[in-house]
Amino acid sequence: MLRGLSTPVDKYTPKRVVNLRDAIQKLQSKSRSFSLASSVFEGRLRIDLVLLYAFCRNADDLIDEAKTQEEAQSALARLSKAVSNTFLPHRPSISASEEVKNSLKPTASILHDVPEEMASSLEMLPINILPVKPIQGLLEGFGIDLQFPSTNEIGKEDNNTFDDKFPIRTESDLERYGYCVAGTVAELLLHLVFFHSAIKGVTQKERTKIIQAGVNMGIALQYINISRDIAKDALIGRCYIPSNWLAEYKLTPTMVVKNPDRREVKLLQRRLLNMAMEIYHENRNAIERLPTHGGARKGIRGAVENYVEIGRVLLEQDGKASIGNEATVSKTRRLWVFVKALCA
Repeated sequence: MLRGLSTPVDKYTPKRVVNLRDAIQKLQSKSRSFSLASSVFEGRLRIDLVLLYAFCRNADDLIDEAKTQEEAQSALARLSKAVSNTFLPHRPSISASEEVKNSLKPTASILHDVPEEMASSLEMLPINILPVKPIQGLLEGFGIDLQFPSTNEIGKEDNNTFDDKFPIRTESDLERYGYCVAGTVAELLLHLVFFHSAIKGVTQKERTKIIQAGVNMGIALQYINISRDIAKDALIGRCYIPSNWLAEYKLTPTMVVKNPDRREVKLLQRRLLNMAMEIYHENRNAIERLPTHGGARKGIRGAVENYVEIGRVLLEQDGKASIGNEATVSKTRRLWVFVKALCA
């Protein structure tokens, strides 16, 4: 702390300070649960977690804010290439002429062919710590989202012409999607935790088990997210309930998109929530095997419990509320859950 206080401000890297500030602001505006939990993390671990969150959020926004399907596909392809180039284990040597060119300091967006905010958050990632495979898995999840038919396509047809285009056909598809968009983030988070919180007595095998439990927990939280957003997803032409589940009730994904507030959909919502809660109970003990250094154990416990509380609220409603009425956890209840998680 004293070393930090005595460091002259002109020694700071201005771009890094600005990017970190932007990452914190994005976290505060986009995720109440993780923003609250991040207050428990400490030091470099907290910084790296915020930077990881900013990258994931910017990547998500880059795809979601595209005006057309083709534009989104192009953005995803450019981002995938930027990730591959950033994580190359050995960069080619730079010639003298290239050094002169690099002295002009081109912006990150030019280097990576993605928007400046996205490029900056990619450059801020601690790539020496993080494995590239889960990041590629996250991008695969974005690609799955782009497989859904557009609402314009669905709206033009009175039949179920586009049902085969919905990518979540089986429970295995659902699990793969859950891993891609949430399990990967948990995996990356835990790599940061173990890097910044070296502890004795934990073998590589034990660490692998804990990380896998974290991946499973991420999938459970994504199932809760899907359960909450059935009507919201329907508005943009998406149905994440497996098609073979729907077939049990003689429903199709297109039918759910056109009318999500069906009795059968509520039954399937509960089925998905029960599956999420089962995964949560099977894996939550792994949290207690996490390091305490840097607030890791308490922070992750707080984040998980806050999100699981959304699932509990949905189960409490038990079909009483419309699918379109998004379950929310009050600030008081969220704070109480968080405090209990810290004191557990």
